[in-house]
Amino acid sequence: MTVINQQIRNAYKDFMYQLSDTRDTYHLTVTYQDRTCFERTRNYNKDYCMSSIFSRFYVCRLLPYIMNTQNFTRVSLRQKQPVTIVFPERHKDRYTYHHHAIISSTDFTKDRLDILCDKELIDIFPFKNIQSVRLTKRDPRVIDYASKEYSEMNDDVLIYGPKIKQ
Repeated sequence: MTVINQQIRNAYKDFMYQLSDTRDTYHLTVTYQDRTCFERTRNYNKDYCMSSIFSRFYVCRLLPYIMNTQNFTRVSLRQKQPVTIVFPERHKDRYTYHHHAIISSTDFTKDRLDILCDKELIDIFPFKNIQSVRLTKRDPRVIDYASKEYSEMNDDVLIYGPKIKQ
């Protein structure tokens, strides 16, 4: 891992550790179907682009559920959104990809996330090309595990959170 990649990874970790002082940390794992089109995390066809699939799943299904509204970008709800950092990783044994999302939840979203913990969420939120979705409540150090492949896939890190008014 290059020095710059390590510094960026450490900055992500420090940021999530700071948030954990006032927020709860969750670990979301999204596993994709075993298809050759997922050999690369990016694909020109958005139906087979892992980052696009995760974004649509998170923004269209999971975030509206945990915010309890489709209008989660309203000014009154912006600061209540969780901060989420998403890292891709390859399953070494099955040659498939998955995403690790570290969700730093506010008190507003904590109860709805707790309800989803330790269940197979693909049964609740069915989504094309996704095989499995699991959510667990974790210690903020889970970001060490989630970001372990950062040096190989650093261009595919996704970040979601409240929009800041300029």
